[in-house]
Amino acid sequence: MDSFTARVKTSCQLAVRGQAWLANALFLSALALVALTARLVWHVPEALLTTLGTSLLLVGLAAWALHGLRRPPLRRWMVWAGLVWPCLVAAFLGAVYRVDRGGWLWFRLTGYERAPQEEMSESMAWSASDFLRHNPMFSLVQGSATDLLLKSAVYDIEETLIIPQGLSLTIEPGTVLRFAPGRSLISYSPIIARGTARQPIEFNARWPLLKWGVIGIVRAGPSVFEHVRIRNGRYARVNQLDFPGTLSLLQSDAVVTGSQFVNLFGRDALYVWNARAEIRGNMFRTTYKDGVDFDGGSGVIADNQFLDCGDEGLDLSGDYDLAIFGNTVRDSGGGRIAVEKDRETVRASNSFGYSLKK
Repeated sequence: MDSFTARVKTSCQLAVRGQAWLANALFLSALALVALTARLVWHVPEALLTTLGTSLLLVGLAAWALHGLRRPPLRRWMVWAGLVWPCLVAAFLGAVYRVDRGGWLWFRLTGYERAPQEEMSESMAWSASDFLRHNPMFSLVQGSATDLLLKSAVYDIEETLIIPQGLSLTIEPGTVLRFAPGRSLISYSPIIARGTARQPIEFNARWPLLKWGVIGIVRAGPSVFEHVRIRNGRYARVNQLDFPGTLSLLQSDAVVTGSQFVNLFGRDALYVWNARAEIRGNMFRTTYKDGVDFDGGSGVIADNQFLDCGDEGLDLSGDYDLAIFGNTVRDSGGGRIAVEKDRETVRASNSFGYSLKK
């Protein structure tokens, strides 16, 4: 009799566990159906669904570990999934949104772009004395009333810098600028950044995981970027202007030589719009999208290396007049470029191939 009772008890326990597993399976299937509907009907980004699914799994495992078998599994899942999980996800994503002004972590977790947007138009008309009063780390070149100088040192940039119209900025070799998340250097005057092979000028994020913004030059005289290293930047919108590239030249001529653009997470590493640019002997490596995006203008793009750019190494559009030769483009697609005219000439004058990551 005792044996019979034990068998009945065991059968009942197995039945209860089977029902619990079935309920859990149905619950998870319903969640999967909701996720599929969200993806196909409402076009919710895959990144956000992945974040939500992963966090739900972790919360479920935590619930299982904390409660064991003391409560029915379905009830436990419903309480944690309906109450605890949304609060934890909201707190986590809210913290990321607040801290990550550059928007890269937010984009990776949710699939939604968040461009840093700032309105600082009053700074555009400052005089040199006004600018120096607000930014005492700068000085004036000896004997000049309009030529700003940034001496060689390491600077932590906490707020976006606006270089006003009618001035110029010279950055000494060996200078390092480390930007807080989402902060940028926007200039309405020329920038002369001449580093050396031994003392390059570096623009980087203060914390590599949290990306900074851009170097943007707007309707200014000719600028120079020589032996410059630009890393961990993104893109920005400042004073109602979009700066798609970590170095953006908007109607501003420039010479960019011997420089490195590495680990950039904006739309372009170098963006040129309606300007003359000489781009020689630079390295563009591991960029999220394009290496150089040239949208109208003239100049030279020569002897550069484009390695593992996420989209195209070269993206040329608009009304442009360019000499393009001696460049090397290597990526997982065999050397991708987007050229609106003279494509065969560009192909013949440059080298294309697969990168070692293929």
